[in-house]
Amino acid sequence: MAAQEESMRTGTFSRGKCPVSAVLLQPHCKPSGNKKLKRRNLPALWLLVFLGVICALTPLGVAASEYVELDYNLTLAGRARNSVFLELFDDKPITEANFLQYVNNTSVAHGNYSGSFMHRLARGFVIQGGGYYPSFVQEPAPLNVSLDPNAQIDLDGNLATANPTIANEYNTAPLRSNTRGTIAMAQINGQPNSASNQWFVNLADNSSSLDSLKFAVFGQVAGDGMAMFDAFNTLSITNLNPDTNDDGTRDDGPFFNYNASTDTSGNPTDGVPYLHGTSQDILVVINQAKQVDYLGANLVTNLTSNLSFRDRDAFIDTGTTFTGNAIYGLGIGAGRTLGIREGFSLGRDLTNDGTLAPGNQLGSITVQNYVQFVDGTLKIQLAGTTADTQYDRVVATGTASVNGTLDVSFLSGFNPSVGNTFAFLTATQITGTFLYYDLPNLASGLVWHISKSSTAYTLSVVAADFDRDGIVDLSDYVLWRNTRNTSVTPFSGADANGDGFINDADYAIWRSSFGDVRGTASGAGSGSLVSGGVPEPASAFLITIGFLSYFSSRRRRL
Repeated sequence: MAAQEESMRTGTFSRGKCPVSAVLLQPHCKPSGNKKLKRRNLPALWLLVFLGVICALTPLGVAASEYVELDYNLTLAGRARNSVFLELFDDKPITEANFLQYVNNTSVAHGNYSGSFMHRLARGFVIQGGGYYPSFVQEPAPLNVSLDPNAQIDLDGNLATANPTIANEYNTAPLRSNTRGTIAMAQINGQPNSASNQWFVNLADNSSSLDSLKFAVFGQVAGDGMAMFDAFNTLSITNLNPDTNDDGTRDDGPFFNYNASTDTSGNPTDGVPYLHGTSQDILVVINQAKQVDYLGANLVTNLTSNLSFRDRDAFIDTGTTFTGNAIYGLGIGAGRTLGIREGFSLGRDLTNDGTLAPGNQLGSITVQNYVQFVDGTLKIQLAGTTADTQYDRVVATGTASVNGTLDVSFLSGFNPSVGNTFAFLTATQITGTFLYYDLPNLASGLVWHISKSSTAYTLSVVAADFDRDGIVDLSDYVLWRNTRNTSVTPFSGADANGDGFINDADYAIWRSSFGDVRGTASGAGSGSLVSGGVPEPASAFLITIGFLSYFSSRRRRL
């Protein structure tokens, strides 16, 4: 096996021509910078994406089960979030606690599920993870690449000591079968009490084959998460076991099952799943695993006081119900993120000291009154121009008061055009303004314009950056003035409205957009500066002359 290892990001690798997977999944790209963690003793990199206290609010403590959110590097097409939520059953306390220690372990760099990958797909049967990080090794042709079986999730960071095993809880009441959507621990050589870190999701009803072997079910996929795992079930499968003696044949190992049959086309059915791309192939990587508060179907929460999500991130899914006095609302604590299922009507006031991220897919959420404080962030994702299906929106049936940050990102390669508008916040009355904007860059010449009426906050795309320097300022006015009453290619030069003629209508657009910027890729700055008096054409000319004259006189005195 070649000594040189290949550093990979997000589990991508190249292996030549492969069968193309069903087009249900796509790589999930985050707009923010990625944090990379280097595994000790291994040069390969894997990606770990991610990614004010409110008075009179009490922490959430209503759910009977614990929940874990898995953020994958692949997402369903058209889906805004790449998350799957797992419910862990409290009636399997040993297994639940064992799983959570691998979720929450931060004592060693490679002792938790974040950054690991789903190393086994037995098509139509199970998908398995929790064992390895995607550390690649170059192999001589024709194999080209393999996975390192020593890149293991190790609880104490010492590969010389095995991960602790746990007692099997299959017979612990209530008896839970390996039905579709349930989660169970993997065993070593069929030994019931050998489970440690590896787990699997049942893709079908496997109770007839796995219950008798006492595979202990300790949780289930919550909400619509099986849609993601069903999409994973359509991925291509390959053998990535190493070839230690470089004889051109892969060894036995955890990354392929040689005993499994092939499908009718001769393709493997039990090995490493991957999404085949045009230039690279992508493993199924868990960017981040974290314990969360999840309020889902059939969960009734009786509010006897205001409810705060300040200990963990949280997600409110379809089917959850809030009862109790209507005066009690919900709050997002500082540093925490609350996601709410698209189409969900909260029917309660919502205060935000953390981050509000509407939708699991793109869409609108409805609250009663919305208050965002100075340390709060509203995250809006855009994939098109149709409200409620192609971009996120918050609808307040009462009032909205805003402060803090507006964070906007694109999905699915969306590239807005001039004239596109996005009414991302509506209410019966809106007060306050966002202090900071985190906006993705638009095409050259285009800028974001943010407008606020008494009932709506709207993002629009305008073509007022005539000199293409990323901001609408006096230099754009000078370009307009010098080319006024000339014909040009639509939207070129100082033609802001695209009619092919530079005139006063283009000036009006420049004037209303004064201070607007192309984007704030750094995450700091204002996407639309509040202009305190935009000069009229004559006064702008005088300001420009005065500006030049001042520096001319300064130059003479030197």
